[in-house]
Amino acid sequence: MEIIYNTYDESDWAWEDFVYDLTYFDKYLGKKAYIKGRNLDWQGSEGTAEFILDDSKDMCWKLVPQNTDFTFKIKKARGRNTYQAVCYHHDCPAGSYFNISFRGQK
Repeated sequence: MEIIYNTYDESDWAWEDFVYDLTYFDKYLGKKAYIKGRNLDWQGSEGTAEFILDDSKDMCWKLVPQNTDFTFKIKKARGRNTYQAVCYHHDCPAGSYFNISFRGQK
């Protein structure tokens, strides 16, 4: 499983396909997402975050910067309910990397 979206692709169908592909994560709705990120900005910052997945599109919008073009990829990783994502954008052309896991209920 790999989902990719690039804001440079201006076609409506690319966005619609991406949103449809993100419905893969509907099985985690109501569960807590645990995120560990590295190389998050031009200074190479790292950090962690947690959120309840209320909408499958949050798998993108909680991880990408706002008001800039980006390329976003997410794929299944080793381990149960575990994924890896990368977002290429202006402040991190080499990519911001995320490890994502889901556990528990609300």
